[in-house]
Amino acid sequence: MAAPETMEGLRLGFQRLLRERSLSRGEYCDLTFIEFETDAELYEYLQEVYVFLFLKGEQAPRPPD
Repeated sequence: MAAPETMEGLRLGFQRLLRERSLSRGEYCDLTFIEFETDAELYEYLQEVYVFLFLKGEQAPRPPD
């Protein structure tokens, strides 16, 4: 498990990303090779990832096929 200060930094960075929506679906695809049809779908997925990682969501979200 990562150190608490590392996890807090990740959580805060994730919150900022979700708030500012500063990453386009094209940029996300360049980083991960996962494509989304729209930015709205990307941010819906990222919100689900945030819930899973930081709010103890029950199941990891599945990226699109």
